[in-house]
Amino acid sequence: MPLQRHLRDVFRVMICASMIVASSVSPLRAQPEPEKEWKASFARVVRENQDAVVQIIAEVSRLEQRMQGPAEAAPKEQPLVGKIVGSVFGAIWLVACVLPCTAVDEATRVVCGPGQAGRKARSEGTGFTIDPEGYVLTNYHVVGRAKQVVVSFRDGTKREGEVVGFEKETDLAMIRVRLPAGERLPAVAFQDLDEVEVGDLVVAIGNPYGLTQSVTTGVISSLTRHGPYFDYLQTDAALNPGNSGGPLFLSNGKVIGINTAVFSRGQNLGFAVPSDVALAVLDQLKQGPVRRGSVGITVSRNNAERMERLGLGTAEGLVVTHVDEGGAAAHAGIVVNDVILLVNGVAMDKIPFLVRVASLREGESLSLEVQTGEEKRTVPVIGGPMRQRETAAGG
Repeated sequence: MPLQRHLRDVFRVMICASMIVASSVSPLRAQPEPEKEWKASFARVVRENQDAVVQIIAEVSRLEQRMQGPAEAAPKEQPLVGKIVGSVFGAIWLVACVLPCTAVDEATRVVCGPGQAGRKARSEGTGFTIDPEGYVLTNYHVVGRAKQVVVSFRDGTKREGEVVGFEKETDLAMIRVRLPAGERLPAVAFQDLDEVEVGDLVVAIGNPYGLTQSVTTGVISSLTRHGPYFDYLQTDAALNPGNSGGPLFLSNGKVIGINTAVFSRGQNLGFAVPSDVALAVLDQLKQGPVRRGSVGITVSRNNAERMERLGLGTAEGLVVTHVDEGGAAAHAGIVVNDVILLVNGVAMDKIPFLVRVASLREGESLSLEVQTGEEKRTVPVIGGPMRQRETAAGG
């Protein structure tokens, strides 16, 4: 009996021990598996921004192309002689080309039936919403001379849109989408380029060859591909016809560029208008053709690291990183690594400064407080027209 009792006690102990072990192990098995922390993916960036990316369809009739003439009017006010010459040229264009061609179109319509004279030039591209009120940014070469366009959203909804502003020099255009009362659109966020580096991961969303919501990835290949008016971003993310006007996202989900061009004789050589260039004129694009001024400099935000690296006398303000030869700032004596502290007595961050300069009228003056080393001085700079560079795009 004692032996049986002893075995019974041992058996009970073993059962209790096994229950304790089971209770301590089972919760571990019940814990959910971590959510794929290993996966390097742009899925979140795409998921959060895909509804803001749209397809742009623009059509212009042959008659509209002719009536608008071979070129838009110059952005600045023309002298009287220029206006007279322009009026004479317009009259010659109307009599020599528009009226005869229109008469031929009408004759074709009578003989061949309706529809022949109404053929339209069709252009397709990409755009993205920058304002919930219905403002969509795209390339100027996507919409061209069209006044009305069709904007197609990811869910298949199509809305009529109106081209409300453009700037040919930067190839940017703004479309206002007609929305039902109370409806708002998802919009993207922009990234300042000061912290962007070559090698940073990027993702492009667009509609190449009509393939809607197509996603490609790559890196920033260069930040300084010189164009006629500004430096383009270069990326190896695959871009094709139809991607034009679409967003180039940084891996944090913010837009750093507007996809604009490809190098036709190479592979994966794409170029984008930097976000800084677009941000400077967004408000003007909402209201009509841009009237951009220039002081002929490029700036970056200052900080302690930049101050130490460049040997500057302050960590405040904006550092001048480029000065256009022969520009207004160069004539005023501003040089690279000067620090702009105040504009008309007001301290400014980078984007407000770009907006202020972009809205500058030719001949209008800005008062800049500039620091060179430890020396501070006030420099008047007279705004001039946006100057075209001598270097070619992709140089």
